[in-house]
Amino acid sequence: MSILIPALLIAAILYALVCTLIYMAQDKMIFIGVAPDPVAYRQFQDHRIELATETGNLQGWHLRNNNSQSTISILYFGGNAEDVVSSLEILSAIGAKEVFAFNYRGYGLSNGKPSQHALYTDALAIYDHLIENQAHSEKMLIVGRSLGSAVATYLVSQRETMATILITPLNSMLAMANKLFPYIPNRFLLRHRFDVVNLAPGINTPVHMFIAGNDEIIPSDYSKELYRLWLGDKNHTFIETADHNTITDYPEFLDHSRKFLQHIETRSTE
Repeated sequence: MSILIPALLIAAILYALVCTLIYMAQDKMIFIGVAPDPVAYRQFQDHRIELATETGNLQGWHLRNNNSQSTISILYFGGNAEDVVSSLEILSAIGAKEVFAFNYRGYGLSNGKPSQHALYTDALAIYDHLIENQAHSEKMLIVGRSLGSAVATYLVSQRETMATILITPLNSMLAMANKLFPYIPNRFLLRHRFDVVNLAPGINTPVHMFIAGNDEIIPSDYSKELYRLWLGDKNHTFIETADHNTITDYPEFLDHSRKFLQHIETRSTE
């Protein structure tokens, strides 16, 4: 008995220490970010834009497709380890009239510190700015990838938009945390919950989801849960051999994205 009590005490202290370390490190684990890419920045220098916010400037890009017959604009939100400049070419290939993409706070050359509140607030600010100055809500296609699927979902839950495409979408950050740290009280420690599943049942916006069968980051069952709960018109593309980072390399991604773009464009003119 005299040995058991100190052992339990040591175990409790170690457990508390692990919980504390995870709590303190969660920002770095969720918002990984990447270093600025000078080569890509030079390639798209003529398309660079900035949006001033209360906490600083957000770095972004605006690409026009002069060969497109579409009237739709894309607004893109990237993953947690992505500089959105890396997705500009594939987004442009979908065939929309124009593409807008901004780096999150602390990503690329955007100022500030990322958080759930910051990403959500900035998404609304970006959208409102574009609608006020350059785009139309009934012609705005919101695209979100990985963590960006949560940002996109929040945006379409708060603003009128035409449709959304979600790529390897998550259901909630709490589910992700429980997957990685099953013995940690994540419900009490997690500051950035991104509870997308609680938003989906109230969203009427049409959606097309791309789900990777070999997703090693966000299990496909998590994405399927979000799909099941989505209220509005929905469709999905399940690519069995794709993983989290390669899904947009498959021809099905561009093919089905283009068909979805054509579908919502045709429906808007009916």
